[in-house]
Amino acid sequence: MTKEQVAIKVIRTRFKKDVKYISREIEVHTNCKHPNIVLFLYSFLHEGRVYIIMEYCDAGSLFDAIQAVTLTEARIIFVMQQILQGLACIHDHNYIHRDIKSENILLNSRGEVKIADLGLCVPISTPQKSLVGTPHWMAPELIARQTNYDDKVDVWSFGCLCMEMCQGGPPYANFSSVKAVFYVSIKGAPPLKHSDRWSPEFNHFVSRCFEIDSAERPTVAQLLADPLMSNKEGQTEEFVATFVKDLLIAAGKL
Repeated sequence: MTKEQVAIKVIRTRFKKDVKYISREIEVHTNCKHPNIVLFLYSFLHEGRVYIIMEYCDAGSLFDAIQAVTLTEARIIFVMQQILQGLACIHDHNYIHRDIKSENILLNSRGEVKIADLGLCVPISTPQKSLVGTPHWMAPELIARQTNYDDKVDVWSFGCLCMEMCQGGPPYANFSSVKAVFYVSIKGAPPLKHSDRWSPEFNHFVSRCFEIDSAERPTVAQLLADPLMSNKEGQTEEFVATFVKDLLIAAGKL
């Protein structure tokens, strides 16, 4: 007995599609092992339910942190860097995540940021036309159900996630899902509110994620190569420890 805390995801297998998503999630976890992706431990079937056992992230979700913790530009960049590294692993293994948002990003007391919920992942090589994901975070080409959309849809969703961290919600957060996808499809994403709070480099970085033409939108690898993401100045042990302390207080762990 290790007495190690774990997280358990329980999924009922009522329909064939449930089995499909569960199988895909386990497949992607098995192939994509990375410090910035939640670690899959094992799974088992019991009385019509699949139990997926994963590492436990004790500092909660990024969604909770956005509501409770002051996120400075330095802290947001720290989180962005780790999300992109995990997303790069998923893309390098030829998968698309399709549901990048703050609720699917977990944090722990070691200062690690991890991508979770891989059930909507699909191989990049598989022709796609399905409308899958969470509406406010969907890329225009996904909303339009364009054939063979690719991993650039994750870059758009990542931009929405950056906007969440900056202003509490994705593009058109105050509108219904129907209106939000309509505005994204005809207008794209608006710029950050209160853009003067953020450096010009940060504003430019986020805007790159919202190129309507996916061919012009950067890849995750290109975003990681941006000077903003390669800069770790100021990310000292004290910086990380203070951030983690605030996260654990917000999560009720301290």
